[in-house]
Amino acid sequence: MLASAFSHRLEESARKREGSESFDTDRSAVKATLEPTLDRGKGDILLRVLVIDDERKTSSYLKTGLSEQGFVVDVARNGEDGLHLAAHGEYDLVILDVMLPQRDGWSVLANLRGEGNRTPVLMLTARDDVPDRVKGFELGADDYLIKPFAFSELVARMHNLLRRGPVRPATTLCATDLEFEFGRQRAKAPPKPLG
Repeated sequence: MLASAFSHRLEESARKREGSESFDTDRSAVKATLEPTLDRGKGDILLRVLVIDDERKTSSYLKTGLSEQGFVVDVARNGEDGLHLAAHGEYDLVILDVMLPQRDGWSVLANLRGEGNRTPVLMLTARDDVPDRVKGFELGADDYLIKPFAFSELVARMHNLLRRGPVRPATTLCATDLEFEFGRQRAKAPPKPLG
């Protein structure tokens, strides 16, 4: 049901933005097999994605599309904010543009890798020359996708990266006999005796 509503919404958006950036809005885009949670033997963990892109249309499209598929999505519209969020937040994947204000994507990526941050990074950019792609991989990018892009391909690439990338451990808080698992959005309490 979500997929159908999302597909309809994408098609409406596509009709409204005729002549602007082209994105694949076919129904297969929302039928991708990616589940927004992973089960690593300890239950489902909600996946958090950071989108660092200054183009409002692109970042809004990604936030809407990925959120409707169940991801928790944060957006930074410049390199400085993106680096700060990526370095200090807990993300399962970063989607990073190259041409950003304040600090370019190359610099963001180099800083993250220099600090030992191993969060998977998918470069999503209009920079399509082979030397640009090579530079991204040499700096530590895990994947590189060129704009304009097909949403279904982006989701498939995310799926691939999330299967092999580090998944944040579930954060658990225990208070007396209550247990809160924030990553899985679960709470546990011992059964109360009847009587």
